[in-house]
Amino acid sequence: YRGEYGVLANLLERRGADLMHVYFGHTGVHLLPFMKRWSKPTVVSFHGMDIQPREDKPGYLDGLKELLRTVPLAMGRSLSLKAGMLALGLPEERFRLNRTGIPLDNFPFTEREFRLATGPGLSADREKGHRCRFEGVRRFQLRAPERALHDRRGRAVVRADAGAGGRIRNRR
Repeated sequence: YRGEYGVLANLLERRGADLMHVYFGHTGVHLLPFMKRWSKPTVVSFHGMDIQPREDKPGYLDGLKELLRTVPLAMGRSLSLKAGMLALGLPEERFRLNRTGIPLDNFPFTEREFRLATGPGLSADREKGHRCRFEGVRRFQLRAPERALHDRRGRAVVRADAGAGGRIRNRR
């Protein structure tokens, strides 16, 4: 890290930064020596895999734990991610839920035929922070009440209380 501290510190100073946001947790582990020397606060966002141990990187897990004990604020995308971060030593009062959303107002409604696909990364699980999906389904149902949502695996994608009005038909 010789020289890296000075380069990054000078860059942030020239830009008048009062705060540094590290977008990925694994980058935060890499920048931990800088953060410990820099006099201003750093917040770190976590998205999932960045809290997993990395067997191929000795010391990563220890660095991650130290990072979570060090930062004044850590943001995560889901409650399960929060649980993992707390288990690694993040004080609960330093966690903020930062869900990923889709700005629905930026996309005008267009009538079209479609299927709502599901898969490992597309589950409509409230705990994982897919409220915007439920809102999208609610708006869809308001605009096209005669339509129904289908799940190719035969399971309900969205519960009736999430806005589908109990009109989910399962296809096999």
